[in-house]
Amino acid sequence: MRERLSFKLSHLGNEARYDLSGSILDLRSAKTPLRFSFIYPAVGKSGCVVKLFKVLQTNMCENNCRYCAIRKDRNIPRLYFKPKELAGIFMEYYRKGEVQGLFLSSAVFKSPDRAQEMIIETLRILRRELNYKGYIHAKILPGVSYELIGETAKWADRLSINLEAPSGDYLTRLSEDKNWYELYRRLKLVSEVTRKFNLRAGAITQLVVGPANENDRDILRLTEHLYRGLKLSRVYYSGFTPIVDTPLENTPPAPWWREVRLYQADMLVDGHSNIRSCSLWR
Repeated sequence: MRERLSFKLSHLGNEARYDLSGSILDLRSAKTPLRFSFIYPAVGKSGCVVKLFKVLQTNMCENNCRYCAIRKDRNIPRLYFKPKELAGIFMEYYRKGEVQGLFLSSAVFKSPDRAQEMIIETLRILRRELNYKGYIHAKILPGVSYELIGETAKWADRLSINLEAPSGDYLTRLSEDKNWYELYRRLKLVSEVTRKFNLRAGAITQLVVGPANENDRDILRLTEHLYRGLKLSRVYYSGFTPIVDTPLENTPPAPWWREVRLYQADMLVDGHSNIRSCSLWR
């Protein structure tokens, strides 16, 4: 039983690393060595490192995004955590002081709503049954019903949904399963919900940099709108890395310096580099 649990943690933690909670600048400054793939050194705005238990609820995905490690047609072990099982193992590591918070994401399992409901149940068990009062970053899945966004917000400190690309034209090069305008509408609602519920860590999104041949001007125009129009807390940029057994496996990786330059420009747009709080949510 324990061996099976360790196997799932290893795989679902490793696959969760593609969803960022720190920039390349942040992560290079994180000196703490990682003991496990599912412990992630998220970095607060002042540079302090907070160890997150970062894992997928499941990697059984209905989508076939061309860049993704867990796309439906890729030949990998397909695994999932039951909500009570995942809540329990997280609390083990939290009580031992191995982690200081949770970042929970998921593949789209059966349907967006079904997968989101699994996330919500895991968080409900943590808050209500296990009396966990610490930090939770919860993912909102593409295509999820609007009412489940509000339900997720009841249990979380931060919400995120990934736009992946700076426009619909770029996203169609990466995925036939996602609609950029639907993602944007949900991100806008996520932003509104985080303010309504006064979530202390706000709303964030992520863009994949490189594989759609997008340009930095388009990315930064969107970034400015997301900060000033949608009032997002952060935008993260994930430099593309090709993954074997995906349609984009022969696409060149994004150069590391491009990601660095985007974060530097992002700091000028948002001004959050001036914040001096050793916290994930301030």
